[in-house]
Amino acid sequence: MSRAVHITVIIPVISITLLLSLAPWQSHDVGSVFTRVQQLVAGSEAATDAPAAPADTTTAAGTDTAPADTATAAGSETAPAATTAAGTESATSDSTTADSAPQDKTTTMLGGGLEKIKLTPEEQKFVDLVNKERKDRNIPVLTVAPLLVQTARAKSKEMYDLNYWGHETPGKKQSTAMYRVLAVLKEQPKYMMVGENLYYCSQTLVESGHQALMNSPTHRRNILNLDYNYIGVGAYIAKDGRFWVTEHFLKITY
Repeated sequence: MSRAVHITVIIPVISITLLLSLAPWQSHDVGSVFTRVQQLVAGSEAATDAPAAPADTTTAAGTDTAPADTATAAGSETAPAATTAAGTESATSDSTTADSAPQDKTTTMLGGGLEKIKLTPEEQKFVDLVNKERKDRNIPVLTVAPLLVQTARAKSKEMYDLNYWGHETPGKKQSTAMYRVLAVLKEQPKYMMVGENLYYCSQTLVESGHQALMNSPTHRRNILNLDYNYIGVGAYIAKDGRFWVTEHFLKITY
């Protein structure tokens, strides 16, 4: 007599999550920074137009002053530890302080309203979760800026394409969130403060990703910062389900 024996092996699914955060810096000369970034953009475009010219290895999408942070926080400049990343940078052209409410010109400079861009379901969920956290605490909700969605998506995909994890692009001096945003602005602002949260997971998990950010003091500070008016979320999902998310936060005055 023979008996069939069935053995079931249960292998738990383990997801790997990374967080990273960026620390604030203050500049009182946003004009010169903006001019330098625009020159870099112009130089990069010129190099692209001229096939014989060597490619410019510097892009105007970042900052050259972002130190690494080993904490899993949002709001301090940090180097890739095995957690999420968050950062804040600010620049102003004079002693003028930014108004708390978004201005019509600012909205125009940031690409218009949400009707100008379509968020993916994952991106929209991150935005909704951020604004719920703020609303529950009687903090003004953030407005989605198409320009910030653009910079956030570019950052997430770049980390996948170049296989790195951090606020700065390897080998590029000016590559943090502040420079990325300045590179796509059409006009110089009077004041600007930029925050960045980075999240990576080996699976496409949104709600647990948001909770990981909220559990990290520095990332949490970006999410709940009273100064910010605008947000942009950019997600990139690889074919195998790996998940990169960038949250860009902005306060800006024209």
